[in-house]
Amino acid sequence: MINILLTNDDGISPATIPTINSILHLKEEPYNLDISLRVIIPDRQRSWISKQISIFDELHLEENVKLEGLDHPISTLTGTPADCVNIGVYNFNNKPDFVISGANVGSNVSWGHFLSSGTVGGAMEGLISGIPSLALSCPYTTEKRTTEEFQSALKIFPKLLYKFITHKHEEIKMLSVNIPLTKKSIFYQPITLSKQTYIKLFDETEKNTFKHRPKRLLSHVIEPDIGTDLWAKNHGIPSVLGISRYGIPLAIRTTGRWLAQTKLLHVPKDGEIPDEYRL
Repeated sequence: MINILLTNDDGISPATIPTINSILHLKEEPYNLDISLRVIIPDRQRSWISKQISIFDELHLEENVKLEGLDHPISTLTGTPADCVNIGVYNFNNKPDFVISGANVGSNVSWGHFLSSGTVGGAMEGLISGIPSLALSCPYTTEKRTTEEFQSALKIFPKLLYKFITHKHEEIKMLSVNIPLTKKSIFYQPITLSKQTYIKLFDETEKNTFKHRPKRLLSHVIEPDIGTDLWAKNHGIPSVLGISRYGIPLAIRTTGRWLAQTKLLHVPKDGEIPDEYRL
């Protein structure tokens, strides 16, 4: 039995049921894995909270929350994604073998947003606990962000998750994955983090009162370097960032070789695997 723990930073969202369904698909053909899935998600929106742990609050877990269209049980917690993971790891029997955080409604690209992400923070909490972990995000532009849109985008996710579970890598202990809602490939580009970050976060609405700015105003506008997560996002290509057991992003070559070995690598139109990803 493979025990999987799922959290996110959006709480109940249009991505919740598609994410659960995509993981449970591992029980079916062609994967046929014997998995058990525990779902513990925040009871409300907890984006941009990174890996915060609630050290001063009492946290309440509500079990067997029902979602229309979903038979699988879920639990909600009055805490952060990292809280959800820590409780899921240490306060239940059957410690998880893998932690998944997501799918995030939106992207987690560039180092500023990567470090701020509650989705990434949830996966990092699993990594700190010594558990292979995966952060999953779904960038969008003008899509409607419906359950159906996420269901369609995440059709390619079970294969990646299957490979992550069954083809373990000595260096890769965590993945940060971005699958665009409107994707132009069913394979994955190995990437590095873009240097883009955010700038001014708050506007003063009245004296000594500040409000978070609209998302469209938060980023420096730069031309992303080829091979970065932002470049892949802008081209609609699913991307994977490999991360070491110490939370350090790995070289593109390392992640690219793993993707090539597992036949998940996005390659140019000529179909040739780049030399740097060959053994």
